[in-house]
Amino acid sequence: MALRLLTEIVASWAYMKEHARCEHTFWLELSHELAAAQIVYGSRLARLVSELPQPSVQLPQVVFFMGHHQKNKALRQLCSSNYRGQGRSQPSVNIRSDNRTLQSLQPRFFADCNPCRSLLSTHESLRNCHEEKTYSVELKSTEHSLQDIIISRLIFLFTDVVCIFADDVGGFEGTRRLLTTWAAIGSASSLPPAVRPRVIVVVSQSPSVTGSVIDEDDFLFELLHAGDVPYFSAFRDIQVSSLPAEELSSDARYMALGSEVSLQLRNSRVDRERYRCLFSATHLNAFFELAVQNISASPFALFDFVRSARERNPLDGAFASHITSFLKVGSRTRTPYDQMASHIASAILMDAYPPGMHHFQPSMVYRTLYHDPCYTGLRKFYSTDALASVQSERIQQHLSQFFEHMASSLGPSSEIHKNNLNQQRKFWAWSKSNKTCLWCLRRHPEHPQACGHGICDTCVEIFGEPSLHAEYEYTVLQCILCGNAKGLTVRLKPPTAAPRLLSIDGGGLRGIVPPTHLEMLQENMGPELPLADLIDLKVGTSSGGLYVIAMDILRMGPSEFKSIFQDLAKKVLGPDRRKGRIRSLLSDETYDTKTLENQYKDIFGSTRRLFDAPASLLSAGKMAVTTTSIRDGALFLFTNYNGAAPHRADSVYGRLRPDEDYGPYIWQIALATSAAPPLFSTVKIPGLGAFQDGGMGRDNNPVNIALFEAKHLWPSVTNPDVVITLGTGTETSSPKISSFRNVLLDGWIPRVYRSYMRSFDGGTTWKELKMRLDNKSQETYYRFDQYLSGGLPAMDDTDCINDLSQQVRTQPGEDHSGAAVALLTACLFFQLDRMPVYKNGLYHCVGTIRCRAPPRPLIERLATAPGRQTFYKDRLNLGLSLSADDICPSCHRYSLPVRFFTTMEGQYEDPSQFLEGLEYLQQYDPLCDPGIDPTLLLSDSTEMLNFFPPLPSLDGSTGEAEAHASDKELQDIRAQCDALKKEIETLKGTLDYLRTYLASMHPWMLEVTDALDKLGQAPQSATELEFPEKGI
Repeated sequence: MALRLLTEIVASWAYMKEHARCEHTFWLELSHELAAAQIVYGSRLARLVSELPQPSVQLPQVVFFMGHHQKNKALRQLCSSNYRGQGRSQPSVNIRSDNRTLQSLQPRFFADCNPCRSLLSTHESLRNCHEEKTYSVELKSTEHSLQDIIISRLIFLFTDVVCIFADDVGGFEGTRRLLTTWAAIGSASSLPPAVRPRVIVVVSQSPSVTGSVIDEDDFLFELLHAGDVPYFSAFRDIQVSSLPAEELSSDARYMALGSEVSLQLRNSRVDRERYRCLFSATHLNAFFELAVQNISASPFALFDFVRSARERNPLDGAFASHITSFLKVGSRTRTPYDQMASHIASAILMDAYPPGMHHFQPSMVYRTLYHDPCYTGLRKFYSTDALASVQSERIQQHLSQFFEHMASSLGPSSEIHKNNLNQQRKFWAWSKSNKTCLWCLRRHPEHPQACGHGICDTCVEIFGEPSLHAEYEYTVLQCILCGNAKGLTVRLKPPTAAPRLLSIDGGGLRGIVPPTHLEMLQENMGPELPLADLIDLKVGTSSGGLYVIAMDILRMGPSEFKSIFQDLAKKVLGPDRRKGRIRSLLSDETYDTKTLENQYKDIFGSTRRLFDAPASLLSAGKMAVTTTSIRDGALFLFTNYNGAAPHRADSVYGRLRPDEDYGPYIWQIALATSAAPPLFSTVKIPGLGAFQDGGMGRDNNPVNIALFEAKHLWPSVTNPDVVITLGTGTETSSPKISSFRNVLLDGWIPRVYRSYMRSFDGGTTWKELKMRLDNKSQETYYRFDQYLSGGLPAMDDTDCINDLSQQVRTQPGEDHSGAAVALLTACLFFQLDRMPVYKNGLYHCVGTIRCRAPPRPLIERLATAPGRQTFYKDRLNLGLSLSADDICPSCHRYSLPVRFFTTMEGQYEDPSQFLEGLEYLQQYDPLCDPGIDPTLLLSDSTEMLNFFPPLPSLDGSTGEAEAHASDKELQDIRAQCDALKKEIETLKGTLDYLRTYLASMHPWMLEVTDALDKLGQAPQSATELEFPEKGI
């Protein structure tokens, strides 16, 4: 691995040497294309930010020079370290850094433009030397130009000081017209007016000193007394600065202006610090890109900085309901008002300020994001508006106190929230909810702990300890609500992996068929890879529901379930237990439902509830079991999860989640899904109602339900990795049209009966689904069903069990091996190690292939599959093989470093560029990425290449949980894995050797050695940076 990394460094450096460095300095370009106004964003600010040594720590300030000739002279003097003249003729807004300040805490960026230039008719063709995006602007009829709108409602939002060179724009009168226009357009910023840009009007000193003073006074007097123009709503301050005569040297002539700019920057920094609007370089760039999108969509819309920071993690409408649910729980234990307000406030603190988030004023954050949903939730619970308002004020007060503590201690918000809840244990130890995660109050609970407190996926990632030996496995060592120390291990689906689904039909005693198929699948995969661990969501109906419960709740394998199922059939459906017709009619059952109930209690336990903590203290898979109402046959689901997406009001089925006190027992759910009429009577569950067999409708094959529920659980995933649906046997039907025989055989009664029985055929549902799938998707869908030439046996025919199981094993044509390989390869997923880097029209992506199953038995099993075990990208074999050599000997996790080039859309606009990159990559480490039909198909989530949208919390993470947990996880793993430590030490020794060797080669290799010297020496904190106090 060390040699591979070193080779990549040298090859990457050589590649960059072959391509000239981008010399474009334009920040924005404006144009008209096909009668539509456009903004061309050249990612210049992002490139400047990337050049800073600590962009997440440094706090850049922007100076905006406006004019032409005089502006260029001043820019040449005040930004001499990075000024190469104005080589471009386009009226663009340019930006460059002052190289003298790059190492300081407050680096300076100098932007410039000529505000008097008109728009271009068309913009240049696409330039591949830098990332470039074009935004069409919906500009309705207005008296203002697009350039003025962009300047006042976009550029000024991120500018600290504006220098207008009056001689270039028509003197004081021209300057006044510009300021009047921009003030009339107004600012789009949601930040306080105190952080608006400060304006310096630069004029050349006239021979008459008195005349100059009078002109300046008149200019400022008119601005101050122009009551109809809101100058000071758009600008923080307006001053005039005079340039000395040109006879002086350039240094002397611009010394006073440089000092004035430094003073105004200092004043601006003080204002921004006071209102907590001083952004890091990383945040500055992220906010700017969001603002470009905002103004292109609606030029006169407000740009709300706080809401924009939450674009990838918005506060949904369920928050108000969670607040109300929390208050109901707190009222049961008579928790004081102030304690409940404190709990809500610290939960808001954790949600609003994940690591990396900008620290906006808590009052602004609460007012913008949380006040309305909090008040709505409070008002639904409390009887008066006054009480809800008082409690809302308490929440804001506590939030401000927690924020000050966080800012002073520099600790994470999650730790402050945890400490706050630890102090309130006496109020929350016995308070439980299966509808609201009491840890964060933002989401539904998904994983019940031994103490009864359920927690959501996000809280698992925030507060859980990542496992050293498994991907996305966490251990919650202690409940922060009550202090219970019975740890819960939770396995989560990796965000860049798609789900794997299992659907099992109902069919009475034919239910022996699905576990036989699964038994054969398990045999194909081997005993070290339990099938239950390779399925993310299991959905079952009737007898299929029984096995789903056994597989997920009891962790039971297919062979064990087959034995229990056969024993259950003999005890419940034996011929000697069948009731007579009169007794059946009067009791609404053919067999004794009470006997079935007792058997279920023996199998599943009499006291175990659906939302209880798992007996093994391992929370892994998701499961759903169907049932139907006795009134109209409406479909309902019992689930051991709540899900991320909100429940749709127009759903064709409902999810049953009663209050904590009425949670159904597992044996009740087993009865509700398998109480098939007329075999058994209906099942009454207190607090919910009466139910019957889940197959009483068109969903005896619940594959569509599984697909719907997967979207509910993981809304961002478009398609699942693998779908396996298991039938319980089907008859061979004839496609021919039959003729009427007689009334007894083809009258309305037998016709209705046959149509009714046809609705239970899961094969019809499968065929309808398959017709909707394209050819590529069909390759990942597997249907295992048994064609029964002798007809379907009765649902209570106990004599057919052994015969059905034997037929499954002897009937040819079932691709159990193919399904097993598909499940195993879906365990491999790709994960980016860092944000992609734009290079000459393509994005350079670096990441690793990881495995969410025990890697060694998986690799050994795939090694027996026919064909070469290689990875593909766009049907091209990239030469990477699946090998046990990439398993860490210490932590036992699989990690294969990979890299590739791609476009944003995943397609290559210029094939020659891709082929050149591929040939280059093959010299050292070609990439792996899923192809369409390779031997191995990685898990394919739509999130895998979804790295181009704006940053979620402006911290580079993809969500709140990652922001809280990613750094901790990486540090913990690296700290524990001795093999990685040893490899790093080996790498350092190899670097020392290569320094001398590379320096003796081509002269430009000296630059490589400098780069190697810097490896491992990057400053780790702000204290290691040099912050020189240099003026302009």
